[in-house]
Amino acid sequence: MNVFGGEDRFWLGPEGGQFALYFRKGDTFDLAHWQVPEGFDWGPWDVVRQSAGDVQFRKRLSLRNYSDTPFEIEVNRTVRLLGHSDIADALGIAPAAATRPASDGSGGPRLRRAGNSLT
Repeated sequence: MNVFGGEDRFWLGPEGGQFALYFRKGDTFDLAHWQVPEGFDWGPWDVVRQSAGDVQFRKRLSLRNYSDTPFEIEVNRTVRLLGHSDIADALGIAPAAATRPASDGSGGPRLRRAGNSLT
């Protein structure tokens, strides 16, 4: 696992136990066997919609938990650029006028399985 960048990553759980997504069936629950599932650790996402201020992404994932139960899920998320007023609202202080914001924000991802919304 490489945890470079991705300040706005999302995680699915549980990480350990009989329903763990981070261990393969039969592995011991230790750091040597802990692995973020490839599908949401890295890789491209499909762009669904894009504008000057935001972009919506979608990714379909195939996961299998420690109990060997398969999951087919779809993850949808929107990332948007934050302007000066968004930053001021979030921090309670306005950035300097010469500041060029490079921050982003997103809502939590929406997950779906078998046509049922799990948001």
